[in-house]
Amino acid sequence: MNKEQDTEQGSPTTQQMSTVGQRRREAERKLDQHLEEARHKAESAHPDEQTTEP
Repeated sequence: MNKEQDTEQGSPTTQQMSTVGQRRREAERKLDQHLEEARHKAESAHPDEQTTEP
């Protein structure tokens, strides 16, 4: 059994874990950005429905 087969069937390598972590962080950042944009669009679409502080 060679090293490549070992990583495919066994535990992920440090490099693979690092890549997964980077992809997850990027996906979370993009999601946060999209949610923020959606909030702004919703607020600007209905400015008269916004609540005001007493």
